Parts: sequence; C-alpha cells; structure tokens
Amino acid sequence: MAIVYTIVAWLIMAVTAAVYMYGLFFTEGFMNILLTPLDTYVAIESPLVPSIFMYLFVFYLTAAHVFTQATTFLMAMLFKYQFTQVTKALECCLDSQGGRVEDAEFEAIRQEHKKISMSLGNIDGCLMFSNAAAFCGQLACFIILLYMIMFFHVLVTDPVINTIYVYWAVVVTFGLIFTIAGGIIINDSVCILRLHCKSFRLYYSLIFYW
Repeated sequence: MAIVYTIVAWLIMAVTAAVYMYGLFFTEGFMNILLTPLDTYVAIESPLVPSIFMYLFVFYLTAAHVFTQATTFLMAMLFKYQFTQVTKALECCLDSQGGRVEDAEFEAIRQEHKKISMSLGNIDGCLMFSNAAAFCGQLACFIILLYMIMFFHVLVTDPVINTIYVYWAVVVTFGLIFTIAGGIIINDSVCILRLHCKSFRLYYSLIFYW
C-alpha cells in the first residue's frame, strides 16, 4: 500500500510540475497572478527570474501538501489494520479455546493493544489537525476553481488550459475524498480503541471476580 501511495503521489507531482511549467512559461500570463505583486501591480521587463523562483516555491508547496496527505492517510490505514489484527487474534484465541483465553496469550494481546493505543493517542491530535487543514485548503481551492470555470471560461481559448482545469478539478475532488476517508478511519480507530479498552477492563473485572 505504501508503494502504491508513493507511486501515485509522484505521478501527481510530475503532472503538477508540467502544469505549472506550462502555465508560467508557455502561456500569455495564464498564471502571472502567482507573481503578485510583480507583473501585476509592479511592471517588470522580464518575469522569467520571478517565474523560476515561483515555480520552485509552488513545487515545494505541492510536495508538502501531497506527500503529507498521503502519509496521513497511510498512517490511518495502518492503525486500522493493526487494530483489526489485534481483534482477529483475540477472536481466534476465543474460538480455538472454547471462549477462554490463557493468561499469557491474553497479556500478550493486551500489551500489543496498549502499544497501538499509546501510539494512536500520541499522534491523534496531529492527524486531526492535518486532516482539518487539508480539508479547508482543498475546499477553498475547489470553490476558487468552480468560480474560475463558471465566470472566466469564455476568456480561455487554449485547450491545454481547459484540460488543466479538468485535471485540477479531478485532483481536488479525489483529495477531498481521501481527506474525508482518512478522518473517518481515524475516528473509527479511536472508537474501536475506546470499545476495546472497555472490553479489556470488563474481562479483567470478571477474572478478578471469579
């Protein structure tokens, strides 16, 4: 799964780099708004040097967003997988031993669950902040993109630029879907964490009672 996410992230980066290169260097001011205030409010003879710096800066921002989101979603999937494995291990022990679990096996499962729970607890706030920031940024980009398509499409005569609009719409839509899915997975993992903690406390209470 990590290999697949890495390949997809680098493909998005490659296409995005080509899009920005075309928009900054091979069109008549299509992305000059990125150079604001240069070439927009302050006239300059040649925008080549500012365009190069802006291209590198935008490439960095895109990489920071794409790779961060891919890592966040991968970590959410990892925690969900780990909790699922612990649950399956406990269920296998219960099924194979007629509803009873040996103390050593139960302690090993409990320690593994505790380790996963502590890891999730340590980074839960960071993951939630990352998802919230990604969602707000992508939603703002989607609104701006819809505004440009609805009110400025008549001014665009270059078919490549129209294709770029479609590409951005697809990328932002999939980004929103992955952000929402990552948030749901993290929330589900936290709910499973609380449920398992209650189950472990109940199990220990029954052992102590008997």
